[in-house]
Amino acid sequence: MTWFDWIVAFADERTVLESSALAVGSSISALFYFLYRRSEAKAKKVDDALALEVGSDLASIVRDAPFSCLQYVAINGRVASTKTFLTCQANNEIKGVVWKKVTTEHKDVWSKYGRTWQNADREISSYEDSIPFELIGDDQTASVNVIEPFQSSWFGDSMDVVHERFNPASESMMQSIVGFVSGDRLKGFTDTESMLRLGTKLCAIGELAYEDRTLKIRPPAEGDYIISKFTQKEIVSKMRGKATFWKVLALLLGAASLTGLYFMIRRLKARYEEMKKEQRIRDELNEIRQQRTAVSGRLNRDSTQNNDQELCLICLTNPRECVLLDCGHICLCVDCLEALPSPKECPVCRSRVARTVPLFHA
Repeated sequence: MTWFDWIVAFADERTVLESSALAVGSSISALFYFLYRRSEAKAKKVDDALALEVGSDLASIVRDAPFSCLQYVAINGRVASTKTFLTCQANNEIKGVVWKKVTTEHKDVWSKYGRTWQNADREISSYEDSIPFELIGDDQTASVNVIEPFQSSWFGDSMDVVHERFNPASESMMQSIVGFVSGDRLKGFTDTESMLRLGTKLCAIGELAYEDRTLKIRPPAEGDYIISKFTQKEIVSKMRGKATFWKVLALLLGAASLTGLYFMIRRLKARYEEMKKEQRIRDELNEIRQQRTAVSGRLNRDSTQNNDQELCLICLTNPRECVLLDCGHICLCVDCLEALPSPKECPVCRSRVARTVPLFHA
């Protein structure tokens, strides 16, 4: 058999499916590993960021830096307004610099598959307002303006819910009946107000620059821009926790892919050994046929010898040319042996044929 014949013999449907699954699993594992390395690199960059407090000496530190800029630092301070402030609609005593109000609709929806009423919430309106703000130190001797805070994906978690109120729906009896029949019952609305309050302690990680006699923290050229109420160590811990999650997924999927590859190789190896054995048997049987052809003329000339020759029990034409094991009977020619249905059985004793040994006539 040529190499092409071997490849065609191995490329069955099961092998193709297993190879496709291994390719997909390996690709996803590589993707998870890439996400792990990227998350770990981000966490290391944040961990290596220089930690500074907003104080009277901060401006001189930044001015002495090249181009009056520190590429990636972490500063800690409290939120303060540069000019005015925002107030909560429900309580004017709550002041802040970022305000958001969300109205959520609550319904009971009938599930035709689960045959039960299920809660369904939907945001129907959202309002936001913000003003420029800065971070000040505990001694209030210096400040750092925060530039483009909404570019930070961490900024939303820094806001606190300052007011939440549920307003039940006021429906007539007819509207309630119609909602019950249609499978869509309105329960009410929730108004939620969130604010970034004055005095909230934040950690800002980014590029710190001294421009126009003012300190500014802004998105860095490299690295994540982070504005969060968590400390620098807590941020690093959360980022490394995310990196560990991707690492575990990559290891699990990689181990599964390697396990599948091991069993596929073991199966293909067994198949290869079986095919080699079958090819060897075919070569031996062909050799027996060639021997039969070579001696056929001599047997025809010697009629006595031809009559005494033991013939195959099935075709009664060809000589007996193989030994059946494990029973040891010599009763078949190679043509009839190949014609036996699988699993092959000895025609004399009906025992299972484990293997055959060619019988060569001298």
